[in-house]
Amino acid sequence: MALAALNTKSAAERGVKIDILHPVTGLPLGIRFTVLGVDSAACRKISRERSERRIERAKKNRGQAPIMTAEEIEAEALELLVGCTTGWDRDVTDAEGNVIDVQPTIELNEGEYLEFTPENARRIYADAGFAWLREQVDREIGDRRNFLPS
Repeated sequence: MALAALNTKSAAERGVKIDILHPVTGLPLGIRFTVLGVDSAACRKISRERSERRIERAKKNRGQAPIMTAEEIEAEALELLVGCTTGWDRDVTDAEGNVIDVQPTIELNEGEYLEFTPENARRIYADAGFAWLREQVDREIGDRRNFLPS
């Protein structure tokens, strides 16, 4: 096998749809988030910007590694998730549970549908009640197997 067959960059740039799973049962919820991989230019740019901020803080701190607060660490993680999420959709089912359509929205509350925007993604990811969802998405963004040919 040629090494090039295992290059994740192209797929990381295109992104993949990941099924969001129920946090208890592990069953798909009929919701998918589209995410870029850690090897995509967008994710790498965010990571570099984080590193640059840390370097600047260290310079201001006379070379000492700056201590980050838990709030700053959470903000950086949120920034990466938002920057690497490019869309979402949900299944629309009939009374028997058959998928009859796919809509580019998610239902946040009964009857409240959100289209994908970075602001809406931030709203979902920043909500402590959706930590389980945030963890799933973060894990999938970093799992290079998602970005390799089958």
